[in-house]
Amino acid sequence: MKAENKKIIQSWLLVERLKAGELPELDRQRQLFKEGTVDVTGFTNIASGNSSYLYFGVYPSEQIKDVVAKYFKESAIPVMAEEVLYYTLACQLDDKGNYISNSLVIPDNQFMLQELLTKEKINLTFENIVAASQRAKEMIEPELVAIFKSGISKEALTKTNKMIKKHFNYQWLKDKVYSIPNVSIKNQPIETNQGLINDLSDILASQENSFVLENYLTGKADFTEISHNLELLNSILKLNNIPDGRWPSTINHKLNMMQQVAVNLVLNENKAIHAINTPPGTGKMTVLKDIIAGLVVQRAEKMVTFKEPEDAFEHLGMIDIKGETLHRYELSSLLKGYGVVVATEDEEAALGLTKKLGKGQEIIHGIDRFAPGEQSYGELVREMNLFPEYVRYLVEKAPNSSRQHLLNDYWGLFSLPLGKAELTNQVFERMLGGLTLEDGTDVHSLYQQLKNEGFIQRNWEQACGDFAATKAEIVAEEAKIKRHWEVTEQIGPLAAKVKVAEENTREAISLMAENTRGLEKNLNRLKDVQEKIRLLPKPTWFKQLIWKITGKKNELLAHYHSEISELTKQKAMFELVRVNLIKKIEELEYNQKMAKSEFASARHFSRSLGLHFEKNEYQTIKSDLQRDETERQKTVPWLTKKLNYLRGKYFIQGLVIHKLFNQSNSTKIYSALTALKKRQQLNLDNPKEQALLLESWKIFHLLIPVVSTNLASLGELYAGLGPGSIDYLLIEQGNNQSPQAGVGGMWRAKQVVVLGDESQEFPVKLFSDTLFKNVAATNKLTSSYLSATSSLQHLASLASAYGTTKTTGQRLGIPLWVQRRCLNPMFEITNQLSYEGKLIQGVPAIIAKQGQVSWIDSQGVAIKKQYVLEQSEALLNALTHTKRLQDILVLTPFKTVAEETRNYLRQHAQAFSHYSIKEVESWLQESIGTVANLQTKGRSSLYFICGTDEKTDEDANWSCQDPNLLSMAISQAKKELVMIGDYQRFKEKAYYQVIANQTQKIISK
Repeated sequence: MKAENKKIIQSWLLVERLKAGELPELDRQRQLFKEGTVDVTGFTNIASGNSSYLYFGVYPSEQIKDVVAKYFKESAIPVMAEEVLYYTLACQLDDKGNYISNSLVIPDNQFMLQELLTKEKINLTFENIVAASQRAKEMIEPELVAIFKSGISKEALTKTNKMIKKHFNYQWLKDKVYSIPNVSIKNQPIETNQGLINDLSDILASQENSFVLENYLTGKADFTEISHNLELLNSILKLNNIPDGRWPSTINHKLNMMQQVAVNLVLNENKAIHAINTPPGTGKMTVLKDIIAGLVVQRAEKMVTFKEPEDAFEHLGMIDIKGETLHRYELSSLLKGYGVVVATEDEEAALGLTKKLGKGQEIIHGIDRFAPGEQSYGELVREMNLFPEYVRYLVEKAPNSSRQHLLNDYWGLFSLPLGKAELTNQVFERMLGGLTLEDGTDVHSLYQQLKNEGFIQRNWEQACGDFAATKAEIVAEEAKIKRHWEVTEQIGPLAAKVKVAEENTREAISLMAENTRGLEKNLNRLKDVQEKIRLLPKPTWFKQLIWKITGKKNELLAHYHSEISELTKQKAMFELVRVNLIKKIEELEYNQKMAKSEFASARHFSRSLGLHFEKNEYQTIKSDLQRDETERQKTVPWLTKKLNYLRGKYFIQGLVIHKLFNQSNSTKIYSALTALKKRQQLNLDNPKEQALLLESWKIFHLLIPVVSTNLASLGELYAGLGPGSIDYLLIEQGNNQSPQAGVGGMWRAKQVVVLGDESQEFPVKLFSDTLFKNVAATNKLTSSYLSATSSLQHLASLASAYGTTKTTGQRLGIPLWVQRRCLNPMFEITNQLSYEGKLIQGVPAIIAKQGQVSWIDSQGVAIKKQYVLEQSEALLNALTHTKRLQDILVLTPFKTVAEETRNYLRQHAQAFSHYSIKEVESWLQESIGTVANLQTKGRSSLYFICGTDEKTDEDANWSCQDPNLLSMAISQAKKELVMIGDYQRFKEKAYYQVIANQTQKIISK
């Protein structure tokens, strides 16, 4: 690794170590000191080999922020995130209550706090913090050994608290001790960011290089502006670049232009990193699904090249894993490179993604058949039977046995959420060992179900034949579209050619007529002159004698003879021109006839081909879409309903290929699942066992195309595996992740796609921007790597080959411009706040104008931080009689306002006339929160509580120091936005002013 990149990793590791020390798993904690008493009874029955965790000097995270703000003389930042507890020191006791050697943990932020509290100038470097940590452990560990020599007691805990106060001398430390007693090896608490710390440490120590990570850290100088580059867009969107497979949405649904651009680039160009900028409502999930579908189809096309599916594996012998002997297999390289890992923001989002991808309505819908006689997607999915019941069986803690409307719930097992040890272990246990349902029904393991269904060669041959037939239909449809376009494009020039031929013929005929008139005039004059000569009187003999003597001639006769000579020459010329014009007219009439025939043929062919297409069913950038930017952004060139139907069908048939392929290789699947189940028991320093783990993941993706996990769990899930161990890593919400959060994934992946919106909220940080700048300056890094606003999305955009640039010079990834979530004026507000007016309203105009923005003018005194009681009263008054509570979202910039609003509505739950108290409580938990913590797919109505009064106006100013927070909130309002706050005070504030200008109705409380 380059020295400068190593410095970046070290700086990120330092920041993560400074963030460590969060009290883990609060639901498992027990506070030992309560009202002056100590309860240590939980430590009397500790299982042999188990240990107990003790956490001393517990304090809220706000204390760290306050110390940092005071040192750098900054204003305190209002609390947006949920407050967490941190500890000063932790250790483990054995089953006898004695201190376990080397179990002392002192979070590195303690040494940062000491520097901030005791020094005028701090020097936060990785080396300095490590050295301080080592010195402290050497001093404190002997004291802990002595204190707990006789086991745990009130006296031992009191002595430890005194010792901590002596060493750290924090005024805010209370005698708070938390514990997790009786912890087994499998169930140890883990720091929130421990996986990331481990990854950063492993990468620093590794000798392996990752091209993707190097690309991420270094950035890409040869950036290509893509947004309005018509020549480049036309090239990317050529018909032969459209993937053969797509997610089987309704056939009427087309991606918009930049969505298809993003999909084509990811699937067709072998780039290390693609960043896609995805404002809310622009179809991030649509892009993600089509990328996944494209990869599934690409692998299926390789699978059908094997006449016997078993030929895709090579047997490498046997291996013993903790007493169980497994067969080792290597998958053909043809089938590698298609596995997908989707990393989400948290575990709930990972589970949600798995359920969404497998949801019945994602594929089974009303409009999924192109023509009578065609199989619908629903029929194809039912025939395939891709284990839909196993989505519930593997993921839910206690699934029931009901199969009623099963396909309406899930169409198939396509993705699994892995990461958190408990859920991951449950998944592998049930894949191999089965489960018992709530009603006592026993269910086969997924492996056993796969094996029981068996493999039939003729089914494989039939599926391969059907797959090939659909491919041929896709090729034929694309050829028909291309030919129709080529012929249609010819009609205009051919019509012009006919017109020119007609004009040329008319001109030649006109010249012929003019020539004929000239010849006739010539002949008539010649005749006249000859007649005049005939009528001349015969000269007398005397005149003849005189002319002879003098040599003179009859002048009149000489004149006539001269004229006859000239007229004769003209006659010859006219006759020659006539001959040439006759030939020319014949030639021109032939050309005209041929041009008309060619035009008629093309028009007839176009009309006959046109019967295959609906009017204006497809467009092309060069012709239809070149002038109109809005229309160009809304559609995709070339695609027709039939082509979309065939591409969706091809994807489902690709899954059939996968299922039959896996049936044929069920024993290989079993070995891979067993190795993954025992992954924590493998010795990854042993090359054979490491290779077994890596190969098992590759085989696993044949059965489960998509693994969803949260980014923080990626390191644990793929522990021990280095560069190239993940094929495709798709990272969601990259704007909400710190730059270092993606390092483990970047290190392991072959290709990375980062989806997020840099104009939305940045990652919520524990530390202030000044502290980040201090660390960055000490380590000579730019703000892109370390600042309060740096994000994974931003760094990925700098490493992406394609994207766009804002007027500020900020680089973004491939931009999605068409928004289909918010009606106006909400769309117009967010577009003005964050997107420089570049977003395009994708909702039809007649519907888009039906949105509503109103402002409930409510003032009062802030009775707790930014909380104003009158604003809760106004909210309650607005919601009391609503019948659509589930469609309403309540957001605020401030945590205290969210909590107190929720409490107030809870106290008045009986006032909701159409809902029970239980229903109101459920809504309160899911639908009221801060902008930072409650991000949804949007609700019909959004109530935004401004909070604050004159005394806390500084906090109000903080909420609009940039447009991101407001834009993020308003983008969740689909049809209605209701502001609640002091209208006169807020209407003059930056960015709130934009909302006030679009407010259609002001309501006095």
